[in-house]
Amino acid sequence: MSTVSGLPNQLSASWSSPIPKNGIIIAYTIYCNTSASQAYPEQVIGPNVPTARSVVNGATLAITFSTELNPYTQYDCYVTANTSVGEGTQSPIITTKTSESVPSSPLTLSVSNVSGSPNQLSVSWSSPKPKNGIIIAYTIYCNTSASQAYPEQIIGPKVPTARSFVNGTTLAVTFRTGLNPYTRYDCYVTANTSVGEGTPSPVITTRTSQSVPSSPLAVSVSTISGSPNQLSASWSSPIPKNGIIIAYTIYCNTSASQAYPEQVIGPNVPTARSVVNGTTLAVTFSTGLNAYTQYDCYVTANTSVGEGTPSSIITTRTSESVPSSPLALSVSTVSGSPNQLSASWSSPIPRNGIIIAYTIYCNTSASQAYPEQIIGPKVPTARSFVNGTTLAVTFRTGLSPYTRFDCYVTANTSVGEGIPSPVMTTRTSESVPSSPLAVSVSNVSGSPNRLSVSWSSPIPKNGIIIAYTIYCNTSASQAYPELVIGPNVPTAKSVVNGTTLAVTFSTGLNAYTQYDCYVTANTSVGEGTPSPVITTSTSQSVPSSPLAVSVSTISGSPNQLSVSWSSPIPKNGIIIAYTIYCNTSASQAYPEQVIGPNMPTADL
Repeated sequence: MSTVSGLPNQLSASWSSPIPKNGIIIAYTIYCNTSASQAYPEQVIGPNVPTARSVVNGATLAITFSTELNPYTQYDCYVTANTSVGEGTQSPIITTKTSESVPSSPLTLSVSNVSGSPNQLSVSWSSPKPKNGIIIAYTIYCNTSASQAYPEQIIGPKVPTARSFVNGTTLAVTFRTGLNPYTRYDCYVTANTSVGEGTPSPVITTRTSQSVPSSPLAVSVSTISGSPNQLSASWSSPIPKNGIIIAYTIYCNTSASQAYPEQVIGPNVPTARSVVNGTTLAVTFSTGLNAYTQYDCYVTANTSVGEGTPSSIITTRTSESVPSSPLALSVSTVSGSPNQLSASWSSPIPRNGIIIAYTIYCNTSASQAYPEQIIGPKVPTARSFVNGTTLAVTFRTGLSPYTRFDCYVTANTSVGEGIPSPVMTTRTSESVPSSPLAVSVSNVSGSPNRLSVSWSSPIPKNGIIIAYTIYCNTSASQAYPELVIGPNVPTAKSVVNGTTLAVTFSTGLNAYTQYDCYVTANTSVGEGTPSPVITTSTSQSVPSSPLAVSVSTISGSPNQLSVSWSSPIPKNGIIIAYTIYCNTSASQAYPEQVIGPNMPTADL
């Protein structure tokens, strides 16, 4: 008996005719029974039943079993000859093993994922029955399944991952490399003999465990028109997902490379927004961001295992907004310039954009020490500066002296005007006053050498009035110019207390004289503008004595005298009459001439 090369299910048997034949051999019967002493008893399937082959032609002395034999099985074979009488004695038994074949499929395949190892699968199995030879290796295949819940989990072509084991006694293995997380694999096992690889086991489909996701893709971050504190972020799902995405986390950290580092307030802390629904692929940051600030934004995906790899960073700046208020505002007077104020300030923090201008406002304050200082409606005086780098200015026009101003500064970006700075209240310097008002000059009844003057405070005062000066000059247009004696010199009266608003000239004036009177106010800076001139005459008084009196006789008229004189200077009024007195003198050359009492004779 011998095997048939390359044919594991066949045996070739040959024999010689029996001696003696004892008749005409009409057939031979060849028996091959599975041997009781199998190296692999599990190779025997079912009861130990012989497999027989009858040969009709008794002249045939060889045969090949082409069916009914198992590979790599030990058979006890013998031959009997048949005559017409019956079957003869069996030949001695020849024990022979069929050739090896490829194995049948391994049994009881089990595939399970490995806790905490999303890139691994654990595979176990039982030896095939029949083995059809000596198992020299097992090959385990895990192919990515065509029925993926997430087909994008498959990267590249669908290539199986195989692991061969030389020792055919190994019945379990763990795939430690080559597998992707949360991927469905079709796994099966084959056994190998020296002939080759056997029939695959039934396929077991298993998914690897979830892992943290890979990074989200196509992250885009953009500003939102009209919303300087917001950013809009969108992204695509990661490939591979490595599990069921249950949330995305979006981070926007203030960037270390700020154009305006002072824009960053407090420590560099990220602002995060979690999206519970893992199907959400866009979000708008509506709080927590600053205007015109550079942010480094990235997205992570989350599975039940944890947070995955961050996406690439997208650096974006939020939109400009109106600025915050300028800082450290200082407003001061300008020495020698009562109509000017000098203002300086620092840039706002945060700026919220590119400062293109500052606007400085100085409004007349409602709390004036001298409310009459405010002339007209309360209108602010503003000055704009195009260059946003300018941090100081001097108001050279539009301000009144010694006036309290409420000043503040605003910064401007392309969006508009920002928050005003805190108000600084400052008073401009004193100046000389304006002219006193409502000046009135009148004579004093019964006092021809006096004038009474009154007035109102100037508006504006331009400072604290410390004195008034009242001037009364003899007028150049006198009705009686001869009344003016000496040079045209003013008579002045100073009032120390600036609250005094009336005065009476009690000395230094002449009766019935025309005076040009005016008043000035004084501050610590100096004397102010004169009031309009008021022209008034003092009262009449009795005249002074007539001048150049001359008395002479009249030739031929012994009872007459001729008297002449000049008008008095000063007249002290309008002369309405002269009275000439001629009294008889007590010192007569001829005393007897005097008759009766010494009575004057008056001629009017």
